[in-house]
Amino acid sequence: MDAQNKVLFVGLDKALLETFANHEITHDCHVEYCSDSFSALQRLKASSYNLVVMEENIAPLDPFKLMDYVFHELQKVYPMVIVGNGSHEEGTYENYTRVNHPIDGAKLDQLSLSLHHANDTVEEKLFSLDYLNELSNNDQDFLEETIQLFRDTLAVKMNELDKAILMSDFEEVRQIAHNVKPSFAMLGNEKGKSVCQTICYEAKDADIPELSQVVKNEYKLIIKEIEKQFPKLKHYEKEDFDH
Repeated sequence: MDAQNKVLFVGLDKALLETFANHEITHDCHVEYCSDSFSALQRLKASSYNLVVMEENIAPLDPFKLMDYVFHELQKVYPMVIVGNGSHEEGTYENYTRVNHPIDGAKLDQLSLSLHHANDTVEEKLFSLDYLNELSNNDQDFLEETIQLFRDTLAVKMNELDKAILMSDFEEVRQIAHNVKPSFAMLGNEKGKSVCQTICYEAKDADIPELSQVVKNEYKLIIKEIEKQFPKLKHYEKEDFDH
């Protein structure tokens, strides 16, 4: 990581913080520390970071609720690391990397490589209308109707996703992911398409709730950005509510 980069560490394990802070991954970095996710949220609102490292058991917001707030309310995306207790497998996912105790030098070396890659990766476009414009021959009415259909249809599917996760019905989650994957593809959102693909064919049951949250995050981000470009969508929503 380059000089002047900022790292935020969130958790109560001072020994873990010391191990992390002494590794070469943080050389020439400014490392800040806070013990709880509420304090972390205040820092994330006030400043930007190149990396956020969180223990799995932070409170009052767990790491995924904190990430959800950062994505949707702050409109920020950071390389994030969750340090777990072994209840989930280690791995690199769409929005974060998971490592488990104990943290040794080899894990930190691997983490360093993945974080360098994350910082070097050009951020993908959230969505593209190229396909729809070509399909409709730049017909604005068709375009707006199609986008409205995307919003409303996926809103229903995201509710179904929540219910399936609550019931631990992972086969239903896989079916929902299969159904919504073409919608993400239609708007050129590679992240949503890729995570749906992973849920359908590769993910273990234990990983599906976390991956499903990524899909929901991506849908909400797309809708927020689309409504900026198509203010009529908010008007349609109000009309539907009024009737």
